[in-house]
Amino acid sequence: MLYSRAHRHGLALPLVLLALGTTVACGAAADEDAAPSADDDIVGGTAEAKTSPAIGALASVFPTGADDAYDAFCTATLVAPQVVVTAEHCCLGAPGGKLAFVRGLHGSTDLSEGTGPDSAIEVLSCEGEPSVLGGALGLGSDIAVAILKTPVTNVKPLPIGQLSTSDVGKPFIAVGYGLREGGLRGDRRTATLKLFATSGATLHALTSFEDYNSAFGGSEAKNRRSYDAIRLLDQYEIATGSGPGGPRLAKGDSGGPLLARRGGKLVVVGIASYVVGTPDDPGRFGSVHAVFGPAARDFVRGKIK
Repeated sequence: MLYSRAHRHGLALPLVLLALGTTVACGAAADEDAAPSADDDIVGGTAEAKTSPAIGALASVFPTGADDAYDAFCTATLVAPQVVVTAEHCCLGAPGGKLAFVRGLHGSTDLSEGTGPDSAIEVLSCEGEPSVLGGALGLGSDIAVAILKTPVTNVKPLPIGQLSTSDVGKPFIAVGYGLREGGLRGDRRTATLKLFATSGATLHALTSFEDYNSAFGGSEAKNRRSYDAIRLLDQYEIATGSGPGGPRLAKGDSGGPLLARRGGKLVVVGIASYVVGTPDDPGRFGSVHAVFGPAARDFVRGKIK
């Protein structure tokens, strides 16, 4: 599998050091206090397999004889017969070797036991949207397109769509193949997340300063700088969550779709990017989804044609 992106001039990683699978630091709290993390899974969500068969996972492929075994590491969605969308940081952090887009993964990844994915198609390449800069992860638009070796002919792809400020406060459906309580992985889970903001300071939309300051303790001035530091990338990021004690994204849900129902049909309006929390509770405050701003929308649609 080949990963590519166009050369970015002056690419910076503002506020955050990105490390797939680890909690990362942010802003004035960069020594220990955490904010964004690329560990995204739906903790506290509901196991299901009916939202759409177009939603699957990116997985490493391990030959085991007659059948292959698969280890899913991110979620992805079919948007054309030979095209899936996922998060760009999933492509950047993808394990070496052969990758596949798998559907119908059920915990165990062993096809020989009949509990592996219902289908698996090799990924030829994964390319991130190249033109947008900035964002907390330094990736600009955290959206990527993976091209499959052969088309999926028995599943209807999902269309992509856009959000507006009028959608703030509305519920959306998040889907992911992430870890569950106890560290189990592989089952698809879903949860309802609310759209809190489409612009501005990320943490301001997700939690109060009092809660943030209490979570970290120490210097209030330092916590205030950290609280104010992360900002949504206008047109390309949104703040989402479910409030205290609700379901949240976690490791493996990265790249998963945020879905809206429009005209009775599901539409992909966002891609799970990162969670915001503390070192002990990475998703405590909420999450950020990449959305299809003009450049990201045109990039994906250009790959579909």
